[in-house]
Amino acid sequence: MGWYKFLVYFALFASCVINVIGGLSTMTGMIYRGERDLVYMFFGGMRVVDLLIGAAMLAMAVLSIIVRQKLAQFRKDGPFYLLILYGTSIAASVLYLILATAIVGEWFLTPELTSQYICTIGISVLMIVVNHIYFKKRASLFVN
Repeated sequence: MGWYKFLVYFALFASCVINVIGGLSTMTGMIYRGERDLVYMFFGGMRVVDLLIGAAMLAMAVLSIIVRQKLAQFRKDGPFYLLILYGTSIAASVLYLILATAIVGEWFLTPELTSQYICTIGISVLMIVVNHIYFKKRASLFVN
């Protein structure tokens, strides 16, 4: 149950904190490091995208705590909610990539950014598979 304890006692809290910081940074335009006004002047639609994705990140922060509580209480639906959390992360990443590319254009897709998104999505897919297998083997523990 080492992985379970890691998720309940650290990873889901860390996920919450990271999503709150990322969500607020995205919503306020701090992700552009002082170039926010310039970015929004040329690509006004990015303001809406940043607000949507920032709100999604804040929702994922709340979901992280909900998932943590469900797992800690050995709720039957706890593992399923964990998979939903990972799926939501994938959806938000793909949505941001599509919307930003539609607004900014193809030059938004730098090799560095593309590889970053591919890694993020790949890791999330891997986590879904691994956690599904892990919690399927421990389904008898989650009965509440």
